[in-house]
Amino acid sequence: MKKKFIDMKEVNRQIDKGLKDDLPRQKILEELSEVYFERQTLATLIAMKPVPERKKKFKPYNNILLGLLVLTILLKILIGILVLPDISIYIIPFALILPLLTVFFAIEVSKYKAYIYKPLGLLAIVGTGGSLRNYESIDFWFMIQLSIGLLIVCLSFYTGKKMFPNYGLMGPKRDQNGNISLE
Repeated sequence: MKKKFIDMKEVNRQIDKGLKDDLPRQKILEELSEVYFERQTLATLIAMKPVPERKKKFKPYNNILLGLLVLTILLKILIGILVLPDISIYIIPFALILPLLTVFFAIEVSKYKAYIYKPLGLLAIVGTGGSLRNYESIDFWFMIQLSIGLLIVCLSFYTGKKMFPNYGLMGPKRDQNGNISLE
């Protein structure tokens, strides 16, 4: 049989069907590798798909993470509305970058995209660390900001690791020999 280039919709449909039929991920990879070029891309797509049982099991955690991201968006917009008129109108485009970045993360979390959880956790660590460094006094708003940041860090790493055990920071995990390792 002649190999062909990857048709993303068709490959994703076949991966979903294989996972639903409870086929091992490695077997799905072998079957798709016989039909399509780009084994690495196929392995990445397979590693990025949660098994339906895991998706169902960790949906509450994902929804809490999504809710925290939406809350963060709303708080950033509210702070922007309250603070920006006093500073300068020219800063508004720069002030919209953080809420727009958070919107991007929220959309990807809502779609269960494997690649987003670890970068989200890392950026939340940086943001929370920045908040700790810049605090003047420990008040109510500081504690809320710190709590939300720490919850986002914990939930993003936990949910990402449990829902996508085959996906690391840089793509599919590999064994000691450098071969792609799919459970």
